[in-house]
Amino acid sequence: MATTSGFISQIERSVSNFSRSQILDYLNDVLTLVFGANMAQTLALDSTGQPPILPTTAGQFLYEAPDDCREVVVVGIDAGVTFGNDYRYGVPVVGYGGEITLNNRIYRKIPASTRNATAGSNATILFSDDPGTNAAIYRIVYYTKAPQLETEDDAIPLPEELFYDLKKAVLAMMNTVNYGDTDFDKNAIEDTCLAIRKKLNHGEQARVGRTGVQIQDVSQYTMCTQGYGRRRI
Repeated sequence: MATTSGFISQIERSVSNFSRSQILDYLNDVLTLVFGANMAQTLALDSTGQPPILPTTAGQFLYEAPDDCREVVVVGIDAGVTFGNDYRYGVPVVGYGGEITLNNRIYRKIPASTRNATAGSNATILFSDDPGTNAAIYRIVYYTKAPQLETEDDAIPLPEELFYDLKKAVLAMMNTVNYGDTDFDKNAIEDTCLAIRKKLNHGEQARVGRTGVQIQDVSQYTMCTQGYGRRRI
């Protein structure tokens, strides 16, 4: 990955009324559009290829997601995990909430509500049932925030063969400042960012061992928050 400095110098040769810091801002805007999508490259995985673990404490229902989390898809547990005997004493019970298939592994969905991250706060997870004290049972399936370049020494998080497309998107975005928003420029920005995402996901390397998040939604059945129709996993 090449540094940002050389890329900004290339942009400078095409424009004359923008400072290097302004070009860096527009470059970050384009990276936000590229990596703001839910795709394989933005799916958070730990060193084992599984969703990251969320440690929980008995009696605590609300949790902050990791700092790099943009959007929580779902909270789950490995399909083979079992709990205790009595849901009335804080033991989590999962109803007919469905399953998650990720990278050919199956997880059970845990009833929880989530909120996406904002500019000033982390994403959050609110369990419907007391999750109990568990250090390594719950896993969060989430998509990461777009990378942001802080200085010109930072490496652009894209292969160099995509720099031409990246340059087109940055110049189109800067063009809207010079001449106002036009459908042509907006389409050029969106189409180029989409092309970059497709190229990132193209080829065998992007596909081997990586499958999308597949969620079996059977919410028409009784959920565990109701007083009947419960099942243990």
